[in-house]
Amino acid sequence: MNELVAGQAVRLEPAQDAGPAPDSGYVWLPDGRDLGEVLLREGVARIALTSDAYAQEDAYTAAQFEAIMDRRGMWAASMCPAPDAPPGLDQFVSTNLAQVDAANVALMALHEQTRVATAYAPSLSDSGWRHSTENMLRVVRGAGTSLQAAGGAPDVQPLAARLASAGVQLVADTDAYSLALAAQNPDLVATADTQLQATAAKVRPLERELIAVASRYRIGD
Repeated sequence: MNELVAGQAVRLEPAQDAGPAPDSGYVWLPDGRDLGEVLLREGVARIALTSDAYAQEDAYTAAQFEAIMDRRGMWAASMCPAPDAPPGLDQFVSTNLAQVDAANVALMALHEQTRVATAYAPSLSDSGWRHSTENMLRVVRGAGTSLQAAGGAPDVQPLAARLASAGVQLVADTDAYSLALAAQNPDLVATADTQLQATAAKVRPLERELIAVASRYRIGD
């Protein structure tokens, strides 16, 4: 870290949100990079799990995910062997990863379905279009229902709470989409899809956080 900041003028920005840690802030390097993101990408820092969202969350989880996948820094195979996972963590990760992945795939397909409907309103009454769309809604609603029951070891309770909150929102959003579908109103369908995609943007970082949690322990093989 000294090489990045020694002798240089950096910009300190107090966090306007909960931040990744209490009383935290952001450090911006002269070249415009976020010091926290740089350290996470190099594998010399690790995200502290929090139940609150913060401004740099997507960037931080993406940087840590990259370090994990490339086995940089603390994630290198040559580092100290990971401890055994606490009881239930393996199931916590695998179950919730499967649900988050299912929701993400269905949400992307649902967005494409919505684009078809807004471009050609008669699609809303087409049996094939409706059948496919309703199937995708069932997948998202099922994933949301499962995520609401997320639970695990004490050290992942903040993440479990965020997964459960995302699950509640997914179910509410799919209900709104279903109502718009029943009304056969393309504008309402488009609005419902916009809300679903906004929720999807909050769900995607949770997938990386689940992988980050799993990488701390020896799970499976």
